[in-house]
Amino acid sequence: MPKKGLARIRWEKGVLDKGGAPLSGAWKGKRRMINKIVLGMASLRLMSGSLEIIAALLMLRLNQVDKALLVNSGLAIVGPLILLTTTTIGLVGLAEKLSFTKMLWVGVGVACIFIGILKK
Repeated sequence: MPKKGLARIRWEKGVLDKGGAPLSGAWKGKRRMINKIVLGMASLRLMSGSLEIIAALLMLRLNQVDKALLVNSGLAIVGPLILLTTTTIGLVGLAEKLSFTKMLWVGVGVACIFIGILKK
């Protein structure tokens, strides 16, 4: 933060960063806000990661291969669902920015990912 004078006033108005350099582009005169779409996607991924850690701890606690395999198979169902959900949320967020053909190509790419995951 600038110590005094015009630089401090400009920093308080959101025109300068903490080092005193001018802000550019999207940050100029705005407070930093998290996009709701990004927040939703990140929250799902955090929940998914937490679930993975809990499952790993549960496997260690159970200490039996057959039960650990059962927990792991449950995670195998959750993983693709989280992928599909976060991708859907992201596509909804991009729907107004992308043309229909680009959305179609993204959908084809996601379908290829799922075919590759589920194919034996």
